[in-house]
Amino acid sequence: MNITTRPFTNDEITALILKSNTPWKEIYFLAFYTGLRISDLMSLPWQPWPISYPIYEQKSKKTKLINFTELSRQYWNSLYNYGNKREYLFPFRDPSTYRKAIQRDCIRFDIDPYRIAFHSIRKTHAVLTYKHGGLLAANATLNHSNIKITQKYIENALRFDCGLIIDELFTPKTK
Repeated sequence: MNITTRPFTNDEITALILKSNTPWKEIYFLAFYTGLRISDLMSLPWQPWPISYPIYEQKSKKTKLINFTELSRQYWNSLYNYGNKREYLFPFRDPSTYRKAIQRDCIRFDIDPYRIAFHSIRKTHAVLTYKHGGLLAANATLNHSNIKITQKYIENALRFDCGLIIDELFTPKTK
């Protein structure tokens, strides 16, 4: 059974990245920065940071060019320098390792793990891109073949945002 995952709030994604230790802070940052699925992230080659990198997305069967900023290259390089020489940049080969780690870290950092999976990082990327650039920007960065797919993706993600905003209005503040 598939459940609909939720995106992280800005505060949650920031906490997840900044409070995590290497290699997880780099893994979370690069996943958030690129908006790629874990299967595609796991196929990134172990090489020094690129200025840009074309990646063939397994699900969409399309190539996406990722342009890296100075900050994203620092995270890439840190992950590149982590551990021993290997074939791939992301050091763990079992996708469930990433799911378990994000659940563990959410609990560690007091982030509600409800409907959180590694794919939540992709949804967070989509929502942030949508909020800052609109539906076409979100569609382009997610590399969806049809804008209706992106629209449904954003609508589902924003429902969680709306629920959190309403919850916050009616939750007593503690000092």
